[in-house]
Amino acid sequence: MGKLKYGHLDPVRDHEEIVKQMVVYTCSFDFVRAIEIALLKTFAIPSIAKILIDSGEFLGRTQKRYDDTDLLLSHFIEKGYSSPEGAQAIQRINRMHARHPITNEQMLYVLATFVVEPILWMQEFGARELSITEKQALFHFWIAVGKRMGIRELFADLETMQTYHESYERQHMLYSENNAKLYHGVLPVVAGMMPFPLSHMIGRLLPAIMSERLTRAFQLEPAGPWLKGLVRNLLILRAKLSELLPRRALYRTRMKHPSYPDGHTIKSLGV
Repeated sequence: MGKLKYGHLDPVRDHEEIVKQMVVYTCSFDFVRAIEIALLKTFAIPSIAKILIDSGEFLGRTQKRYDDTDLLLSHFIEKGYSSPEGAQAIQRINRMHARHPITNEQMLYVLATFVVEPILWMQEFGARELSITEKQALFHFWIAVGKRMGIRELFADLETMQTYHESYERQHMLYSENNAKLYHGVLPVVAGMMPFPLSHMIGRLLPAIMSERLTRAFQLEPAGPWLKGLVRNLLILRAKLSELLPRRALYRTRMKHPSYPDGHTIKSLGV
């Protein structure tokens, strides 16, 4: 990951800048993968999956909803939630959520996944674990976002958030037909982002980076120990090798997305 540019910053005061540097520069590949797992986990909660199925969006316009989610998150991460663009992106998300009967508990869980999953991903597949500064910056960043989304009873500290996340999954991450529909609906979108031959193997590779609880919630056959070990070692090797390469900032808001070949505006997202 190279020399950190934010080692001197305070994770409470400077969390916007630290998170931006983490996502754009320090470990961009890892954070994208972790957020993808976080989104998959929301599909594995039957009550949330029902809301998504009832909306008709994730099955009817899967690619656009994936791109919209990616871009809206990227806008307030890359530019900061306090920037005009970041505030506008959060407003768009709030409008999308207002159309559906989402409970505060569900919102708390989804918020927690955006903190907990990057921490878990880096522990399992990264070149190193996140530092205390990075973990705390992530926590304070998403708590600030949660306030702007009107989420109530926000977590007092990272440990409380992690405990809630684990407890919620133990209680609510169960198989349902809607879970499976969402998983198999989004699979072609994930495959389309992968180079050949990975695109043809994605159905076998994804379970290799999932927990047993998550595979059960989608009623998938768990990956065998050899495949899980192979995928884990390859991801760690990729992370280690990336440390030897020159670093370039990766702004996802500047990348082309299939739903927006000619570019996008924040107003075009989530509609």
